[in-house]
Amino acid sequence: MRKEKQLLLDEIQEKIDSAKAMIITRYQVLPPNPSWQLREELAKTGGHFEVVPKRVFLKAAEKSGLKLDEKLLQGHVAVVFVSQPDSLSSAKVLFKFSEDHSNTLEVLCGQMEGEMLPGDQLQMLSK
Repeated sequence: MRKEKQLLLDEIQEKIDSAKAMIITRYQVLPPNPSWQLREELAKTGGHFEVVPKRVFLKAAEKSGLKLDEKLLQGHVAVVFVSQPDSLSSAKVLFKFSEDHSNTLEVLCGQMEGEMLPGDQLQMLSK
């Protein structure tokens, strides 16, 4: 593995390990202004939105002991790493953004309190 990829892998693994929660999303197109607004709203809830290379993310997750279904991660993947104990606030922001900007962002799943939850269950909990 190239040195740059190894550094990225280590960085993503560290973020996975240190996050209180993690929400995995798929996106089609994220225009700059809405993307910036999403990042600002997530920052208020302790969330950090990061577009990650899928292969690197899968390897980092595996090294952190997470089992992810590679078939679920089709398309472009972005992850919200949540540093606050209340991870549902970040989920609410994501679902609101998804409603306001149809066909741009889909919540696939999330890890909260050590448990992987499907996107529809996260949506139900966030309400």
